[in-house]
Amino acid sequence: MVTAAATAGRPLTAAEFFLPNLRGWRQVLLQCTAAMDDQQLHWVPPGGVNSAAWCVRHLAQSEDWFVNAVILQKNMQPRRSRELATREALFGYLQAVWAHTDARMAEWDMDYLLQPRTMPPGFRGTPAEHLTVLWVVNQMIQHFAYHTGQVRMLARLMGVEPGGLG
Repeated sequence: MVTAAATAGRPLTAAEFFLPNLRGWRQVLLQCTAAMDDQQLHWVPPGGVNSAAWCVRHLAQSEDWFVNAVILQKNMQPRRSRELATREALFGYLQAVWAHTDARMAEWDMDYLLQPRTMPPGFRGTPAEHLTVLWVVNQMIQHFAYHTGQVRMLARLMGVEPGGLG
């Protein structure tokens, strides 16, 4: 927990504010997927659409896109499924995206979080009316928690103990 004494009069960073929660969700995802073998990681339930591997890939691609394309306003393309065919490639990409996100968040103060943003071309959906970096970061974390819950559900459907949320 970050305290006023810990920040010693300097602005609080987005990393100090958001990363404890996001890292908690990341740990849940890693515990859950570590309990799965490769076949389980790619299993799609009857009548289902996505596997845990799909969720992991989607989370890595989405966070990469949220941070680079939306917040940093870079022209970029997240890695595609053909580039992430192995467990090592998939989780290597995920870890690289997390390291990049953490480093950027350590640079962003609260003033930066209030800066306006626009969704880049290709965004599917209706963006928030007053889109800010803060809104994007919040959406990214909610999105991560949602799909981590899906991975936990898939694990339980297979009889895999996904690990605790504690």
